[in-house]
Amino acid sequence: MPRVGHHRFRVDHYKEVADDHPRDPLPSWSETLRGAAQRTGAILRAIWAGVDTWNAVTHGRAPSAARR
Repeated sequence: MPRVGHHRFRVDHYKEVADDHPRDPLPSWSETLRGAAQRTGAILRAIWAGVDTWNAVTHGRAPSAARR
């Protein structure tokens, strides 16, 4: 059973959909890396705050953010 026609339909369909929805321009590498660094920094700060809170509660102290 030939599937060439089916495959061609799918390719044409996706091409039409892509033409209807133009993509935003891709960001530069520096913008991409800056965004990744900001997200990573935010995640690390959240992890550090959680570790600090757990450590403070375990040892009966206030977290360091509350002591500043």
